Amino acid sequence: MIDVESIDELLYRPYDSTIAVDSFFGVDSGKTVEQSLTSLDKEEAPFCLGLFSGKANSITASLDEVDFNFDDFSDKRILFVRTCKTSDIKVSIDDELKQAVDVFSYIKRKFINSECKFLFLTDSLFKPMMPEGMYYAHIRIGNDGKPNEFERIVMGKLGLIVKLQKEGGLTKTRGMPYYAKNVLVGENELVPVNFDEETTYSIVRKKATFDIFTNIKSNSKKLIVFGQSALDQSSVSLPVFRRWSWSREIDHSCIVLSDPTLLLDKKLEAGWFVGTKDHYYTETMAEIISEISKSMGLSHTDIIFMGASAGGFTSMSMAAHLKGASCLVDVPQTDLTEYVYQHNAIQPLTEVAFGSRDYQSQLPANLTDRLSVSKVIEKTGYCPNIYFLQNSNDFSAGHVENQFSNFMGGLGALWRKYPSMRSAKIICESYDRFHLLKGGHFPLSKRKTLFYLERAIQAFS
Repeated sequence: MIDVESIDELLYRPYDSTIAVDSFFGVDSGKTVEQSLTSLDKEEAPFCLGLFSGKANSITASLDEVDFNFDDFSDKRILFVRTCKTSDIKVSIDDELKQAVDVFSYIKRKFINSECKFLFLTDSLFKPMMPEGMYYAHIRIGNDGKPNEFERIVMGKLGLIVKLQKEGGLTKTRGMPYYAKNVLVGENELVPVNFDEETTYSIVRKKATFDIFTNIKSNSKKLIVFGQSALDQSSVSLPVFRRWSWSREIDHSCIVLSDPTLLLDKKLEAGWFVGTKDHYYTETMAEIISEISKSMGLSHTDIIFMGASAGGFTSMSMAAHLKGASCLVDVPQTDLTEYVYQHNAIQPLTEVAFGSRDYQSQLPANLTDRLSVSKVIEKTGYCPNIYFLQNSNDFSAGHVENQFSNFMGGLGALWRKYPSMRSAKIICESYDRFHLLKGGHFPLSKRKTLFYLERAIQAFS
């Protein structure tokens, strides 16, 4: 059974939710790709789905046979699904997965201006490492011997995905642009605060440019700072201000951050504000926020950093730099040296930022300490108030074991070593949600996040 509530925040939905699933895609259909692409002409929402159960190379062959212009699918959302029933094909699931990854790379190159996702469905239960944009789901087969049971379950799951998708563009704020004027702030200039007016700033500090979006409200006594989670630079243009539209629904003043670390290399999907060898971006960004809060007449105790995943990491790190600040974090990374995705996320980051992929043996502690929230807290000497939200299903990237559990253990060690840190309020709240495509690593909805934001404000006031 699929928990419908766990699916209601997926990114895909056809414009007409009454379209019968079988009418435009089917298991192992020779015309699957062509039908999927043709369906784009019948839908106002940018949606397309292709489903394949044959060998992986048949997907690329089918794509090459279809006569169309890939540029016509700019800004379209395309979900390709690869089904693999290992009990039938009698092959190594690892080999099939490797082929699926190759096909996904091929599709992304073809649809370079589109948002492509790839779902790998199989009856084998394992924990694969997937590249960004590729997902895995296990299809559980019963023992009742029903014919075509695997295919029927696949169709049922995908039918729910199609039926329950939210309408809209590639992102929830696409189609609702902000009309903020941009203010350039020079190296030695103070940031001029614009009250009651949405504004973007490009602030130069130590030769780096820090882009932020602000919605500062003159009657507000709290400042909420939104961190930035991972993104695919091939589908967006920096700076990117995640959740900027939420500031219109919040009574408090808001700042939304864009991480300049991403500007170091287009291949980076997250930068965690680590900066460069000579410039720690987290520290500088915290100084800018402190400057703005002072101009607003606020103190650090009025600041709450908020973020999920990578944004949660930076929220805790920045709060540690402003004595009195607090933070609300959801499924955050806490120690990048223990993060599962070393090869395709952390090592490329340290190579670009610090000059070495082998950061554990070739870089000094003052650089590697930036990769751990506990180390940052120890160096600043301040442990902020933390409202920590953790999905108990978040095992795919080792978050429950390597990020949540180890961080709490690290905090205990800091409390033993530094008694002054024991005054920090640490509130941990778990929840149990599972997403068909994302497993357990995805942030809570806007409604629930804003609910917890108000709880954090009350707890830390």
